[in-house]
Amino acid sequence: WAWHGLHEARLAEKLALIDASEYPDLEDLRREVIEVIEERLEESEHVPWSRTDHQFYFMRSQIVVFDTNVRIQNVEGLALYLPRLPTSSIFYHFIDARRRTSSRRDDFSEWLMGFGYEHAALVRKFGSIDPYFSTLTELRSELSATMNSYVCLMR
Repeated sequence: WAWHGLHEARLAEKLALIDASEYPDLEDLRREVIEVIEERLEESEHVPWSRTDHQFYFMRSQIVVFDTNVRIQNVEGLALYLPRLPTSSIFYHFIDARRRTSSRRDDFSEWLMGFGYEHAALVRKFGSIDPYFSTLTELRSELSATMNSYVCLMR
């Protein structure tokens, strides 16, 4: 929005540096975004403007969770199901979980840690994946490839 709507490269760069995963609460993230925008306004000699149809709005979101009745019993089962997992589930279990869980890990890693340290290497690999620089479809592919490589090494 800052780049395309306002043509504000500096603001876009500053906003891009905000790591959303570092904020346990969306209100804290919202305050940080506002602070960055206000700092940029103070630095700027002119106030950027936006066409009416290109304005930015902070919107409220609510995640709706429902039971799909899918139960995975082991790592191999997750490797088989992961490529078919809906992207909305990828968001919920891999991105939102990092904000939602006390360990700051995704749900897959939390589940894997339930087996003890047996799958710690896979948990580390999942932890190194940055979910913010790809689409959900690309993220699902990366997670699937990581799982498949790991399962092949297990055999």
